[in-house]
Amino acid sequence: MRLTRSPSRGIRATLVALVGVTALLAATVAPVAARPPGPPNVPAVSGLVTDACTGLPVWRGLAVGVAFIDPAAPVGIPPGPPDKPPNPNVLGFFSYPTLAVGAYQLTISAPGYLPLGADPASPGSAPGVTVMRPPGPPTLPAGQAMAIGLLLDVRLVPSVLPTSCRPPGPPVFPALAGRVTDSTTGRGVQGLNVAVAFIDPAAPVGSPPGPPIKPPNPNFGLFSYRTLAPGSYQLTIGAPGYTSLGADPASPGGSSPGVTVMQPPGPPTLPAGQIVNQSLVVGVQLPPGPPI
Repeated sequence: MRLTRSPSRGIRATLVALVGVTALLAATVAPVAARPPGPPNVPAVSGLVTDACTGLPVWRGLAVGVAFIDPAAPVGIPPGPPDKPPNPNVLGFFSYPTLAVGAYQLTISAPGYLPLGADPASPGSAPGVTVMRPPGPPTLPAGQAMAIGLLLDVRLVPSVLPTSCRPPGPPVFPALAGRVTDSTTGRGVQGLNVAVAFIDPAAPVGSPPGPPIKPPNPNFGLFSYRTLAPGSYQLTIGAPGYTSLGADPASPGGSSPGVTVMQPPGPPTLPAGQIVNQSLVVGVQLPPGPPI
């Protein structure tokens, strides 16, 4: 007999994903105040852990750890002790507000599930999956600011598969999501013009990137790209009454380049059917003024 997927499973997973993205992007929003808001606040690495069969959050006994991989260490030397995130058991979410730029070994476990690498609570020899903490905000002109974070969609496989288990669906988070705010008020910027252009690594040095790709319906300062091929992209953002980040996408051909962001590769091949999808979250502040 063919098993049918419960319609509520997709709804639950979608709601959880939307809550997660909204919570992460909300961290970039500051209330209106007499003084300018602080810089964009995006977690360095954060994620959602769900059951690969049901799509529901995994939170009971959830143990998460990241261990910095020293690029100067001899080959075969294991990374240091794992750092655990604060309060990782809230609806299956975990978050590291700050981490140094570089590669980390991610390990995740929970009772009743096959662990992703060694149990962080009892480090052993089984390696986890390597994730890359994106670099912090680049040096930008005209009072602009930017923060970049890595967002993970982690699926853990139950130790005993239920009869109704179905293959995991597509990633629950968009490949790239962001919020653009006013640097003086913290409010979302209206009238956004956002675009990313693929940077071909095989092109000669100095070659312009490809044609700009615009996200669907950016609004309230929010934008997202559901899918993007892995690689480097030039991000440009403009809006009426604000200095643009790079050339305004509404008027392509400007000489001012945007910011390079790296779309992480797709899910790595993991044992036992586990999946880790990687996305980027960005927080951008634009100051009022004429476009540059």
